[in-house]
Amino acid sequence: MGARLVADHVAGSVVAGLARHNVRAILLKGPSLHALLYDENEARESQDIDLLLDERELSAAESALPALGFRFIGVTTSGEGRRNHRVWLDTHSGIPLELHVTLTGAGAEPSEVWRELSPATKRMRVGAHEVEVLGDAALAMHIVLNVAHHGRANPKTMADLERALTFIPRPVWSEATRLAERMKASAAFAAGLRLLAPGALFARELGIDAPPTIEIALRAESAPPLAQGLVWLRGLPSNRARLMFALRALFPPPEFMRFWSPRARSGRLGLVGAYLGRPLWIVARFPRAFIAWRQARKVAAR
Repeated sequence: MGARLVADHVAGSVVAGLARHNVRAILLKGPSLHALLYDENEARESQDIDLLLDERELSAAESALPALGFRFIGVTTSGEGRRNHRVWLDTHSGIPLELHVTLTGAGAEPSEVWRELSPATKRMRVGAHEVEVLGDAALAMHIVLNVAHHGRANPKTMADLERALTFIPRPVWSEATRLAERMKASAAFAAGLRLLAPGALFARELGIDAPPTIEIALRAESAPPLAQGLVWLRGLPSNRARLMFALRALFPPPEFMRFWSPRARSGRLGLVGAYLGRPLWIVARFPRAFIAWRQARKVAAR
């Protein structure tokens, strides 16, 4: 409970701080998810803070964060041309903050995602401040997309989905389905629902039959992150592009390494050590990733 209160205090403070810098931020999951699905005394700890921003305000937000007590850690992907999330750390509590301009699973451009979600909010008291959070339909959709992203091996998000299917009324789900369609997120939305038998039945009742892509199938089954890299590698147009991608995977930019490895955040020597260890990390995980990739190809081809 104490950790949740600390996270709520930091979340409310950073949203309010960004507002003072004329940056609008929507707090994702966390307190709003807990309020919708859990009793006050039930534990559902948040280990990080996720904010959705208008892509045009990302630079302004990052310019303001150091003054609000945050330092930049890195980015969440090294894939060329892939959307990444910018990760910061609250220097007082150690709580990570991720800045998003879209939702994983949404095929629409970030500007379209913002246009759909920015009106679909409500106000909620978080810590000492009133902040914007997603309304019930948008939150229901995000719960399912989050399950599709983390996969069946994540007990926390699977528990969220089970509760959401039980407690969220049918009209809300109908609106969540329409919202997913407008954001081109139907494939991920369907994949998330299908991870539970009641959700699969629900998807059929709602008329959601979008097949998963290979990437969505990999995430839903909690495949190793390296398997995603195989999808990206296969999709590149030339052998030269594949070679450059492989080199970038072996030796990503320092900002990714600092996110990926706590050792890399310890200083210059730690960063060098993380780089030296990364090829061995990839080799050790490649066989399992390759098997997961082949299985996901079969699922996507059905």
